[in-house]
Amino acid sequence: MEKIYCFSCGKIIDSYDVISKELDFDLKGEIYHYQGKEAVCPVCGATVFVNDILKYNKEQAYNAVRMANDIISQKDILSIPEKYNVGKRNISKYLGWGEITFSRYCSGYIPTKHNSDILKEVLDNPEYLKEKIKKYLQENPDDENARKDLQKINFSGLFNAIVNMNWDDETDKWIATSTDIPGLELEADSFDMLTDQVEKTVPELLKRNKLPNTAMIQYHTNKKQMIYA
Repeated sequence: MEKIYCFSCGKIIDSYDVISKELDFDLKGEIYHYQGKEAVCPVCGATVFVNDILKYNKEQAYNAVRMANDIISQKDILSIPEKYNVGKRNISKYLGWGEITFSRYCSGYIPTKHNSDILKEVLDNPEYLKEKIKKYLQENPDDENARKDLQKINFSGLFNAIVNMNWDDETDKWIATSTDIPGLELEADSFDMLTDQVEKTVPELLKRNKLPNTAMIQYHTNKKQMIYA
């Protein structure tokens, strides 16, 4: 724990008490109330300033502002580049913002209500961001990175599932199972026959389990083959 100086009693302390306290945050004349924390000197009971506590209170104050004004959360903002595998600066560029605007939002800055609504649309609707990139490409047709980002988003909404395809010595059958697609339990005499069954059965199971209607299947198998030179 960091060493803390108490301005009240002049002591340097290496521990402190923490109490919950309702605090106020003034943002451009608007007062927001939130439940924060206060670090207290164990010697004299005065408030001491601790970086971790100050950081926590700042986050809670910003959260209070977001909730009161229906602003997108920082967690949701951070999930956007992860969801689409698109860089932060590129997202700003496609939305017509300043180069570092989106990066600032990712670091905790509160977006305006207008920009917040845009980010919510980006997060919920891949087609929205695709249209923004297409519009950007109309004005910047030589930007190959934008074309690559557009291709990434074309596949970002896919449901990814692992299907295990294993040979069972006891039954002399190939068995297909998947924890990602409930109800998928198939068997066949050959690997190719089992693959055909999976391709025919998965669409029905996607609908039955209310999963996305497009799936990217990754096969995991214990299949072995001897190759001779």
